[in-house]
Amino acid sequence: MTVNWGDNGVVVGYPTVDNPYLLGSVGYMEYIPVRVSDVIRQVNHDLYLPAIQREFVWGTNGVERLFDSIMTDFPIGSFLYWRLEQKNKDEWPVYEFIRDFNAEAPHNPPASMAGITQDITLVLDGQQRITSLFIGLRGSYRYLYGSSRF
Repeated sequence: MTVNWGDNGVVVGYPTVDNPYLLGSVGYMEYIPVRVSDVIRQVNHDLYLPAIQREFVWGTNGVERLFDSIMTDFPIGSFLYWRLEQKNKDEWPVYEFIRDFNAEAPHNPPASMAGITQDITLVLDGQQRITSLFIGLRGSYRYLYGSSRF
């Protein structure tokens, strides 16, 4: 496959094993089905957020609808991950997922990479869903009742 550089410096083409330019040092994409319990177990241990992610913005209705979809066996979409090699972990600001959400202080805390001796995974797409699952199964959601945001 020929690699074509777009006008803005972005690589245009389809990722393949033979074309590492499209996907960094890994060189491929793959689809791996995972259980919710496996994703939750990885949160803030192997799974973090890059600085490009927005804050958690889903209200209680969105969280409830996600759980309703799971309980009725509807698909909840896929997650897009970026594998960050351990040697590069200090080059990128990384944040933790919120466990105990507070509408008055919705900011994700910075993650400490001290002592991390393995590659980590950053979530590029799916942060709202993963955070909702994490809060719903292991955390709490605090907000002012009657707030127009929710």
